[in-house]
Amino acid sequence: MKNLNKSILVLLVITIVGITTGFKTSHNDIKPVSNNSENDQKNSISNPDLTDGIYSNEINSVFPGLNSETDSITSTWTVQTSGTANQLLTVSSVSSNVGWAAGIGPTVIRTSNGGVNWISATGTGITGAVYNICGIDGNNALCTSSPSATFIWKTSNGGTTWTQVYTQTGGFIDAIQMISATEGYAIGDPVGGKWTVLKTIDGGNSWSRMATEPTQVGSEAGWNNSFQIVGTSMWFGTSSSKVYHSSDLGLTWSSSETKSTVNTYALHFNNSSYGFAGGDAMVMSSNSGESFSPVTSPGTTGNIDGLEGIVDPDDYNFIWGIRSDASVYLTTDNGNGWSIAHTQSGAVWQDIDFTTVSGSPQGWVVGNAGKIGKMSSTGPAQFTNDVSVTTNLEPVDYISLDSIPVPIRPKAVITNLGTATASSFNITYKVTGAATYTSTKTQSSLAPGSSATIYFDSTLLASDTGLCNVTIYTSLAADQNRNNDTLRAALDAITPNHGHGGCCSYYYANNIGSVKLGSRPSYSWSPDPTCGSPIVLNGVDVSGGRLVGNMDDGFFKFRLQNLLAQCGSDTALKAKICGICYDSIFISTNGLVGFTQKSCSNPGALSSYIPSNTNYPSPAILPLWMDLIFVAGSGSSLSADIVNNHLIINYRKVRLYSHSNENEFVSFQVCIELVNCQNSFIDPNFKFSYAPFNGTPSTLTSSGFTNWYSNSSSTAPNVGGFNHLAGYSTGGCNGTKCITPYRFYRYSGSSYTLAPKGPLFHSSPNYSNGISVEFGPSGFLLKKCNCGSTGLTLNLGSVLQGFYNPVSNSMVLDTITVTLRETVFPYAIVDVADMLLTASGNGTAVFSNASNGVGYYIQVNHRNSIETWSANPVTFTGDTLTYDFSTAANKAYGDNMIQVDASPVRFAVYSGDVNQDGSIDGSDNGLVDNDAYNFISGYVVTDVNGDGIVDASDAFIVDNNSSNFVSVVRP
Repeated sequence: MKNLNKSILVLLVITIVGITTGFKTSHNDIKPVSNNSENDQKNSISNPDLTDGIYSNEINSVFPGLNSETDSITSTWTVQTSGTANQLLTVSSVSSNVGWAAGIGPTVIRTSNGGVNWISATGTGITGAVYNICGIDGNNALCTSSPSATFIWKTSNGGTTWTQVYTQTGGFIDAIQMISATEGYAIGDPVGGKWTVLKTIDGGNSWSRMATEPTQVGSEAGWNNSFQIVGTSMWFGTSSSKVYHSSDLGLTWSSSETKSTVNTYALHFNNSSYGFAGGDAMVMSSNSGESFSPVTSPGTTGNIDGLEGIVDPDDYNFIWGIRSDASVYLTTDNGNGWSIAHTQSGAVWQDIDFTTVSGSPQGWVVGNAGKIGKMSSTGPAQFTNDVSVTTNLEPVDYISLDSIPVPIRPKAVITNLGTATASSFNITYKVTGAATYTSTKTQSSLAPGSSATIYFDSTLLASDTGLCNVTIYTSLAADQNRNNDTLRAALDAITPNHGHGGCCSYYYANNIGSVKLGSRPSYSWSPDPTCGSPIVLNGVDVSGGRLVGNMDDGFFKFRLQNLLAQCGSDTALKAKICGICYDSIFISTNGLVGFTQKSCSNPGALSSYIPSNTNYPSPAILPLWMDLIFVAGSGSSLSADIVNNHLIINYRKVRLYSHSNENEFVSFQVCIELVNCQNSFIDPNFKFSYAPFNGTPSTLTSSGFTNWYSNSSSTAPNVGGFNHLAGYSTGGCNGTKCITPYRFYRYSGSSYTLAPKGPLFHSSPNYSNGISVEFGPSGFLLKKCNCGSTGLTLNLGSVLQGFYNPVSNSMVLDTITVTLRETVFPYAIVDVADMLLTASGNGTAVFSNASNGVGYYIQVNHRNSIETWSANPVTFTGDTLTYDFSTAANKAYGDNMIQVDASPVRFAVYSGDVNQDGSIDGSDNGLVDNDAYNFISGYVVTDVNGDGIVDASDAFIVDNNSSNFVSVVRP
């Protein structure tokens, strides 16, 4: 990671020898490779045969830094030998010693000694020219290439071998950036009318398209490497005088014109507000990219192919640029004037990238004919004693409330940035909120420049669902730099039946448990086919020759197009999982459904009946993969039906193979949302519903089955009996087995222990409703695959004061919790649902416990807003209800809202109840002020206006509402 403590930067007055670069935290610079069209850029790369000359140029100028202190940085440039004559298009500076560069060929090179020696790291695997490289450390890196399709490659052995971790037909991945050891993003050209925005949460081992990708306008495309992330802000450049910007890591997007810059080949933002974009000219933005204005361009002709600067909240003066020639240019006055910082004979530079180590910027510039130049610098003296918390390793993102709690052991990385050995100091890991935890460990010794992983006590447990605030801090008594002692993070405490992860970052949830669960997909059971295909009736094959294998271990093959045509549905619909669309399915007699393309004849191991802890049929969904059998005369059936855009597969009264008892049978249903792959850019949801045992002869699931099932919690009774999996797995279209890409909701088997992440059948035999488990790429949309659900739909309008922009008449997207309450004291909770409020201030929620014709109060809660109730009780009619808080103050109980727009008239829920105690007061102000002082950013409760940064604008909202004594008004 490329981190530099801000207090070091704040002390600088920079003296440049050769060139001085700024603080940078990531590998994200901009490297277009041609002065012509995008096709030229990606396919017709020149490689002139030029030779380097030895160059040393000193510019002994003192430029004003961030204040008027007297420290300085002295920098020099050195021509290095890359070991290749191929054109280098991209470079990634990891540290003063480690760097990666790549280009046509394919060509990949790396150094581990500061560029004294560059060695080949092309290895095996990569095909096509490499347009962007993202170095992680000396052994790990990611890169992109586009021979026919476009690929992302990863190496973990220094480039000896490269593994293809993502492919996209018809696209072009322009750039990659990792923001942590596990989380990263990539930007690519539009495919199917949507820009490609990819995310990884497993260190780049797998990637999936985000559901919120912006829509392509006209024929616009991107430029390789024109991509940057600072905090939660993300930008990328285009071929149509436009820069796209997201303030929330790709959840929402806006765009703005770059005016005179026709193509945005390069961009660089020094902080979330100030940045530059370059093409054939330069423009600057001071408002996060909402608008740009022209500034002086470096050099004279050619494209501006790369920009570099200081990433710092308070500085935007220092920018370095390259312009398709042999020079590196520097501006220290916001682009009003430029000087030449370095020239290398015969070079045509394509990329520039720096990092900052102990206050000293380091890095490289690369270009044609393998040319490469190294910038080295010596900075102000390091602190003697300086220990920093650098990484929170575990837990990240969320912790789970298991029914049988398994405590978590937190761990974090600390680094000694000082020049002296740090001895006998404490490190504390503290969690507040939904979990309360404190653990302190002592580090006996840590050498200068060394890091250590600290393992804390294995006792972290959450007591409730909700937000957890993490604070990790060091306590070295002699520490001279306190600004980097503390690292903060946030976690979600979730129930065991709600989680996410796996190969596609799918979320899952079921319909039982506490109202605090949020997303609770309703139990639904669609009847047998009305237009689709009966497959098995009374245990007899009626599929018309679709069976491969037998009724014990076999599968039925279907073309989705045929099923859709039978039911009069859109025949262009397909099944989609993990970003890949399939036109054919295989329905196994052993409770799993596989996917394939028509051109792929092998369905894989769908006939296998014993769940394996090493290999999983893929791609497949696993509603109940176990040893089942359809017996003639048993009343068992299997069917496939289409209802609107849903494929519904019913397994009814199917028996356990190993038991002849006719009263041991189970029923379950699979509901798969189908999509038109040309128009859909989000993976659809799918749901499993398990029929309950209710003690009657007509039950769909027998007591014999549930008794055996409950007994399997300690040991599996026999092979094939209760070995089972519920979840999904993914793989190639030929259906071959996969090893790791899966997500289990529940599993048990003879070779591994039960993992009860969520139940399939309720423990009480008198439980009248079954259990549904829904999977999908969005945690707050785990209620949309209803497949005949009787749930009631609420169409709600509401805007949040701080999140609403009256100029654009739009709102920053965020999730609210909507509660239906009874109309008499104590206003008991009837049902709860999470809802995404769109930019227009609208959202939809489905309630499975509500009824038509019954009055309910609507209660709205948001993470940092005042709880707001509807003015009067409202009722559902015909399974729907529409209610808009925003049209008038009197739509809220006690008129408890504020007007935020006059045209159109909009009233908003008050923002600023940061600690959610029901009033906006000094305690909320204190939380916002503290986080603003510490430059806190991200998805945090103190970000009252939703821009991803805690600053004075948030404090202004809280202070005004506090002065007006705003608080909750309830019936």
